[in-house]
Amino acid sequence: MLLNPNAKDVEDIVAKGNRLLEECRQAFQENVENRVEQGSNMKWISPAVGWVKLNVDALVEPNTSRVGIGGLIRDDRGCWRAGFARFIGRCSVLLAEMWAIYEGLLHAWSLGYRKVELESDSLVATRIVKCESGILNNSALVASIRKMLNKDWHVIVHHVTRNRNHVADKLSRRGREGQRKTDLMLEAPEEISSIVMEEGSVRYSMINATGIEERDLPFDPSGFNVRT
Repeated sequence: MLLNPNAKDVEDIVAKGNRLLEECRQAFQENVENRVEQGSNMKWISPAVGWVKLNVDALVEPNTSRVGIGGLIRDDRGCWRAGFARFIGRCSVLLAEMWAIYEGLLHAWSLGYRKVELESDSLVATRIVKCESGILNNSALVASIRKMLNKDWHVIVHHVTRNRNHVADKLSRRGREGQRKTDLMLEAPEEISSIVMEEGSVRYSMINATGIEERDLPFDPSGFNVRT
C-alpha cells in the first residue's frame, strides 16, 4: 500500500529541509570568514560617539543541547554599561543566536539606549534580522525582533568575526550553566573585566535597573509558538 501523507506535512518537511540546507551553506561561509581572521589581532571596535555597542552570542552544548545566551553593552569609550546571561532551554544553534539578539535588544531598550550598534558573529542571524534571508520567516521570535527594531530608536546591525565578539561568547557560556532567570550585570564580572579592559576600559555603571522586570520566555524554545 502506498503512503499518502498529508500535503501540508510534506510541505513542512520540504521547507524545513530547505531551511537546514541554507543554514549549512551560510554556516560554511561564516566558518571560512572566521578562519581568515583567526590568526589576526582584530579586536572589538568602539561605536560612534553618542552610540552604544551591543554584542550578543549564543552557545549550544553539543551533548545536551543546553542553550546559553549572553551579551553586553559598552559605550563609545569602551566602558561597560550592562551585561546579561541566560539559560533558555534547548534549541538549534541558529535559534539560539536569534534568542541572544532578541534578549539583547530588550535590555538595550529597557535601559534607555536609543542609538545602538548590534553585533553578532552569526552571519545567518544578522542576515535574517536585516531581512536579507527568508529563513525563519514564520517564526514568532523573528517577528518580535523586527517589532523591537521598529520602535523609536536607531539600531544598526553588523556581522562580526568571533575575535570581535569574545566577551559576549564568555557571557553565553555563563548563561548555559545558569538558570532561566536573566542574570543582569551592571558591573563587569571579575572573570570578564580583564578582557574588557584589554579592549577598552571598564567603568562600573550606576544605571538604575529597577525598570527591568523578570520575564518568562514569550515563546517556547523553538521560537515559533507564542506562550499564553
